[in-house]
Amino acid sequence: MVAAGWAATFIIYPSLPPAADLTLLLAEADTAWTEQRGAWQRFGHDLLLGYEYRACIKLGTAHLQDPAAAIGQAFQRVCVDLRTLTEAGLYGYHQVPPPHRLWIWNSDLDRARADLPITI
Repeated sequence: MVAAGWAATFIIYPSLPPAADLTLLLAEADTAWTEQRGAWQRFGHDLLLGYEYRACIKLGTAHLQDPAAAIGQAFQRVCVDLRTLTEAGLYGYHQVPPPHRLWIWNSDLDRARADLPITI
């Protein structure tokens, strides 16, 4: 599905596949993105991915009692650009193309920084 462009990667540390599988997955995801296969062909950069949709649902209610708390609930994972292993942060994921996103729970960030050569 990823290779055909009908599924997006959603890789969350520390649940990483073995290196060979991860390399293959990322290569296929990048090719689908670059060649605009499947859903990427029809919607391209405007495709709303599942986790983006869920964030919209969490934040899109008419009367948020505590907007800061709602934002905190909607954004709990830090995005890392797999091309450079650079942190995009809690809110900068949109600067990283979908096939190059690694997600890290904010609570796992210190461990991930120790395990991976991530730069801030």
